[in-house]
Amino acid sequence: MKHVAAWARPFDDPVLLPGGRELVNLRDAADYIMKLPKAEQNLDAWQTAVEPLLLVVELGGPTMMARIGMMRALNRNVERVFNPSRRQAVAKAKIEERRMKIPRGKYIAKNADPHKHEPEHFIKCETCGGWIDFRDLGSVFDHEGPHSLPSEDRMH
Repeated sequence: MKHVAAWARPFDDPVLLPGGRELVNLRDAADYIMKLPKAEQNLDAWQTAVEPLLLVVELGGPTMMARIGMMRALNRNVERVFNPSRRQAVAKAKIEERRMKIPRGKYIAKNADPHKHEPEHFIKCETCGGWIDFRDLGSVFDHEGPHSLPSEDRMH
C-alpha cells in the first residue's frame, strides 16, 4: 500500500473530539496530534497514541488499534465512575429474559399422590413468603431465583 493511501484509511468509527469535530481517517488523527502544543504532544498518553497510528500506516494493521490509542489519549483525564445500580438493573433484566416462561396451571403433575390432602402439595417460599404448588410447574418456576411475587401468592 502506498504511503499516501495508507494515511487516507478511514477509522471503522470516527473519533469524536470534545468540540464536536470528528477524526475520520488516519491523516486526521496525525494532523490533530501535530497541532497540539509541544508540551501536550510529549505526554505519555499522546506518545502512546502515536505508536499504533504509525504501526497501522506502516504495516497495514487494523485501524481500530489507532482509534483505541486516540480515544485513550483524548479521555486520559476522564474519571470512570462505576454505577452499581445500572449493573444490577442490567443483571436483573438478563435474568428475567432468560427465565423460562411457563403459564401457571398449564403443566400439572399427573402422578401427584391422590391420598395427600390439598395443603400437603404446597410449600412456603423462603425468599418471598408466598405459597408454591409443587404440582404446577409454572408456579415452581415463578419462584426460582430472584422474582417478583405474583399477586395470588403474596402474604396478606
